[in-house]
This record gives sequence, C-alpha cells and structure tokens, in this order.
Amino acid sequence: MKKRKKERPESSLLRSGLKYCLCGLFSLSLGTTSLAQSSLPEKNEAGTTVQVLSWNIQMLPNALGIFSSALRKKQGVRAPWIIAHCIDASYDVIVFQEVFDRDIKRKLKKELKAAYPYQVDTRITKGRLTSNGIFIVSKIPMKYVDHVIYEKGAHEDAWAAKGCTLVEVEKEGYTVQIAGTHLQSGGSKEAQKHRGLQYQDIRNLLDKQAQETMPVLVLGDMNTRKTNVLQYKQMIETIGVQDFPLDAKEPYTIDNKNSWNTHEKGIQLDYVFLQARTTQTRIEEQKILRLKEDYKGKKMDLADHYGLVAKVLLLP
Repeated sequence: MKKRKKERPESSLLRSGLKYCLCGLFSLSLGTTSLAQSSLPEKNEAGTTVQVLSWNIQMLPNALGIFSSALRKKQGVRAPWIIAHCIDASYDVIVFQEVFDRDIKRKLKKELKAAYPYQVDTRITKGRLTSNGIFIVSKIPMKYVDHVIYEKGAHEDAWAAKGCTLVEVEKEGYTVQIAGTHLQSGGSKEAQKHRGLQYQDIRNLLDKQAQETMPVLVLGDMNTRKTNVLQYKQMIETIGVQDFPLDAKEPYTIDNKNSWNTHEKGIQLDYVFLQARTTQTRIEEQKILRLKEDYKGKKMDLADHYGLVAKVLLLP
C-alpha cells in the first residue's frame, strides 16, 4: 500500500503564500522607488538659466471705455501682437501686469496655453471692481503658492484688488519662487504711504513662504522711480532684495519715445529683484523690450511700459 503524502495544514499554505506575496510586493516597491528616483531631474551643479519677462501690458477694462478716454487703449488691437511675440519668444516665465479686461484675459489664457501650459490667474476680493491684474504663465512646471491683496489703495487704485502673487517654478532640478506685483501709482503723499505699506506686505509674504535654499524673484511695476533715492532705498531695504543693473544705453521702462507717453524724461518703474537667500543665484543680464507695430500708417507701441527681460542663473 502506498503511503499517502502528508498534507500541509491550510494555515501553513496561507503563511507560505503570504510570504511570497510580501516578498514580491517588496521587490516591486524597490523597483518603483528606483524608477521614481531615476526619473527625477538631475541638478547640474554648474547651474541652470531661467529667462523671465515682466511686462505691464495696459489691458484696462475695455467695457468702461465709454466713460473715460483714459481706458481706451486699443486693447483689442494690441493683444494679438503681444500674444504672437510671446509665443515666438524663448521666455520661461512671463509675469503680466494690468490684465484687468476679462475678455482680453480669456484670450491670453486660451491662445498662450499651448506655448505656456502652466498658468496662474489674477486674484480679486470683495469690494473691488477689478482683480490685481497679475497673470503669470510658464513653459516650465509652475505651481501657485500664496498671494496677498493690499489694503484698499488711493485714488483710482482703490477700484483694483492690487496685490502680490507668489508661485514656484522648477527647471532642471532647481526651484525658484517668483513674486509678481503691481504697486500703488501716483506721487501724492497718500500714494507714497500706500506703497510703503505694500513693500512691507511683500516682505511678509516672502518671509511666510521662505525656504532658505530656494531663491525668490520679485518683479513687476513697482511705481517707484529709481531716481527717487529715498523711496527706492526704502523699497529695496523693506522687501529685502538686491537690484541689478539694466544692460541698456537708455535704462528706462517708460519714456517719450513710446507712442503712449509724453514724459519729458525716461524713468524706470519696473524691476526684477532677487533675494538669493543661501544660494549663489544671480541675475546675469537685464534688457529692455521695446516692441512696435504699424497701425494706420503710424508706429504703435505694444504697451505704455516696455517689458523687462531678465536672464537668471540659478545656482546651489
């Protein structure tokens, strides 16, 4: 008579199966982790370059143009030119200011989407007629971090929810924060007081979201003249940033060569500032963007402010 093989208890079979299953899952998880790690971008110790554009494009609320000629700025004519330029250009990130018109904003979002798939919208709050006008688009991965809406401003600025929007972008293993803003306009004492408060609001936002190994750029229309030494110094020291020279014979973001302006002298109101924190990051180059198009036999500037293009070298 043949001896029957001794059957393994059911509990032993279950334990054995569970053992093999756990081993398989462990091996799979190791493989997945290795794959995930290998897919992360490798940081180049020599650094990487990010090109940013800050541009106040004067897209005021077109629908209100019936009440004031100051709001009629050929928005519908200029917007396609601005879009075409940005699509063809090699910017990594663009921070637009004065994107107040809703139809124009929708057009910018839609037509820039293919070239700049990452977009952070304008911000608004109760009691204001328009948003902060800050619209940020990027070719490289970008995420929204935080924002602040300034205290209700003076004069016509009281209608807008002016503020500062903070994002993070990543390129080749490096991450940099970008704060886009547009400050109180005008030269009155009340306007100067509001700008002083806004400098501090920006600083508070940066400090709140600070990461020591991550630099931050602060850019936009600061409405602070570089030639006004006291206000300029207050701005730099309060926000805690470094300014870099403009590589231009005429270092102005507004002048009387612009078809929209009648200023006697050229002035700089727009800036790209850097807070490097613990990194060696620096701004290598800054250029003025002066763009014109033909319109009814005359040259028309694409906006009343010139764009400001900065080449930023991100370093450990």
